[in-house]
Amino acid sequence: MKLYLVMPGDETDADLNATHRWFLPPITLCPECGRHPEGGSSGRYPCVDLSSLPAADLKLFERVVHVPREEFLRLRELVRPHAPRDAVLKPMAGFGSLRGTARGHFGLFHMQDSNPVVVRPGVMSGKGGIKLCPITHVKTKTELLAVQLEHHGLRHQSCRLPEGPPCSTCGVRPVKPPPPGWELVLDARSVSGPEVPDLFSLKDGTGLTIANERFVDWALGLRRPEPLGIRFEELKVA
Repeated sequence: MKLYLVMPGDETDADLNATHRWFLPPITLCPECGRHPEGGSSGRYPCVDLSSLPAADLKLFERVVHVPREEFLRLRELVRPHAPRDAVLKPMAGFGSLRGTARGHFGLFHMQDSNPVVVRPGVMSGKGGIKLCPITHVKTKTELLAVQLEHHGLRHQSCRLPEGPPCSTCGVRPVKPPPPGWELVLDARSVSGPEVPDLFSLKDGTGLTIANERFVDWALGLRRPEPLGIRFEELKVA
């Protein structure tokens, strides 16, 4: 089955300037190599509610401030029971309803920056593996829901960037920048099977939203007076 990268459409003037209420904080840079221990994540979990955690800890999730690695590991364990089993719990993973502002005319879907995909109510009815969460702190003329996707799939070995030796202090391996002509290729075995939904986030590239051809055919076939708001680019699978 063909797979596609989901990208923002350009048919609307919509602008969503919003962010999650909570984030796993970034870790203080390694004093030896200057890199980020534990890496980072663009994983977005709008349905995860952390409000039951101690108030003192919630303040650390609300402010994007660097913390020591030991403190990050403690905070991650506080989040783990509330997060999906497939969640990528690395620095800058976001949780909770979106907060901010919105303007313009929204299509059926909307993608912008590092926010989760948002969609109009009723559009995604019957789509398994996809959770929809109310957006409670963004005022819009159009009601919108945030999409929480499962993580599936890996990049094919052929397109993984080469790494250098690990830092002796933090263990992080430096990654070389993509060479000219580099393109994303998905590992076929990791994106097949009945457990993979029609729309998902890549496991080792949490900022990437992937759709299979069944979803693309369904989306392009929607009868609608409104713009779709997203577009699709076919990916290589090997």
